[in-house]
Amino acid sequence: MPEKGESEMSELVKKGPHKNNIEKLRRAKGWPQIKLAMECGWSQSLITRIEAGWQTGTEEQRAAIALALGKAESEVFPDENG
Repeated sequence: MPEKGESEMSELVKKGPHKNNIEKLRRAKGWPQIKLAMECGWSQSLITRIEAGWQTGTEEQRAAIALALGKAESEVFPDENG
C-alpha cells in the first residue's frame, strides 16, 4: 500500500472549491510544500489548505505565495483575478 504523500494532495486540489496553480508552479521549482511554507514564513498546513483549494488565503497570503514562486498573482490564482 503506498504511503500517503503529495501525490494524494493532487486529488484534494481537484475537490477544493478554489482553484489555483500553486502545486504546478511549486513542483516546477522542485519545491516540496514545506519549502514554499518556509519561503512565506507560514506553516505547511496553511500552504496545504490554500494549495488544495479549501481556503483562498488573504490578499497578503496570495501576494506572498506569488512572490515566492516568482510569478504574477494572476498566474497563481487565475480564478481570484477575474
